[in-house]
Amino acid sequence: MAYSIRTFGDPVLKSKAAQVTDIDGKIARLVDDMFDTLYTTDSGIGLAAPQIGVQKQIFVWDIDDRPLVVINPEIVESSGEFVYDEGCLSIPGLYVEMLRPDKVLMRGLDLDGNTVEIEADGLEGRLFQHELDHLHGVLMFDRMTPVQRKEALAFALTEVNTTPANRQRWAAAAMEKVDIDNPALLSAAAVLVRSGQKTPQEIHGQLRPLFDAAPLERRAAYALWLTGAGLPKEALTLITAQEAGESTAAFGART
Repeated sequence: MAYSIRTFGDPVLKSKAAQVTDIDGKIARLVDDMFDTLYTTDSGIGLAAPQIGVQKQIFVWDIDDRPLVVINPEIVESSGEFVYDEGCLSIPGLYVEMLRPDKVLMRGLDLDGNTVEIEADGLEGRLFQHELDHLHGVLMFDRMTPVQRKEALAFALTEVNTTPANRQRWAAAAMEKVDIDNPALLSAAAVLVRSGQKTPQEIHGQLRPLFDAAPLERRAAYALWLTGAGLPKEALTLITAQEAGESTAAFGART
């Protein structure tokens, strides 16, 4: 039976999975369901149990029609470096350049409870590390640089790149780690207001202390957002009439 894949913002993806203590028929059925779920995707090659909402240290993968599973895995050795555009089924549509060790030695259990060791490099080595991250509550987003994170948020908040539910999750993430230099920040705020998760007043209560001391250009952009959100009086407290004229001239010179 195929499950829906949990996506960024779902709390299950941020929790460390529990070790499997008894490999029984339930675990075997879970593995079958994980493969069924993996095969419903267009480009997925690996899937960890937390991605379908099950907090067990298991992941499956299939490269070149070789379906395999590992239970309670760990990386015991790694070496080299490998840069690759990495994607994730839980962050659909997004690919980011990531640096990871090239060669790894993974140890875990098979479905019979036997200890297995698998040495891998390249794509398979990256897959092992990526799926192990899922088992420890770490997402690709957590490994991005600040610049990559801003670009990812901007990508995810556009209507053509994700579903409304996913946009709301990404927007909530943007508001957790507020960065006024993030070009996607006010888009995130707008998503949360439109979805009813926050009121404009709640957004303003969170953002005002940051924008009060911001450069004119940032304050002007935020003042425009406030006006559009129905808070024109609050916008007037952020920027003087003289500054408003200066910011309008500055923006006009760039168009």
